[in-house]
Amino acid sequence: MKLHSILRFGLPMILLISSCLQAPELKPYVPKQNVKVVYVTKDAPHLTKESITNQSPGSGNMAAADTNINRSPSLKITDLYYEPNPLPVNTAFDVICRFKPDIPQMGNNTIPVIFYFKIYRGSKVVFTSKHYTINARNNKVKKWIQHMNPFSKKRVYKFKAFVKYKNISDNQSTNIKIE
Repeated sequence: MKLHSILRFGLPMILLISSCLQAPELKPYVPKQNVKVVYVTKDAPHLTKESITNQSPGSGNMAAADTNINRSPSLKITDLYYEPNPLPVNTAFDVICRFKPDIPQMGNNTIPVIFYFKIYRGSKVVFTSKHYTINARNNKVKKWIQHMNPFSKKRVYKFKAFVKYKNISDNQSTNIKIE
């Protein structure tokens, strides 16, 4: 009986002591903030100080892109006109609006610009259009053609176009003379 109790309690104790006496296997700890990931590309040219300063802002240069992020965003109507000009009575026509969004944080992405217009006779608004969403490429001039129904009387109307992206907006007007 004594032999049985010694084996029952003694054997696990021997195994425990022998496992404690062995040297533990240590693995090195590398904190995540010190890990550096290196990406290698075959087609990328080597950057030199001269190549960075000679590149234009839109050519993918990261140093130039960082400085451009600090400029303020803008949305500008660059051109507003109608065709045919002169405009005869009872003739459908097109109003062409060109605008350029410049939102530095957006890179070369597409930007949803809201376009709408108002038509004035004197100082009174006679027509307000619905809002159109135009997907415009950032830093590129976008051309929007608005097809218009004919006017039945000889008059001068004021066409005022509005573009808006978030809290940035611009407007421009042109006189439409119907002869």
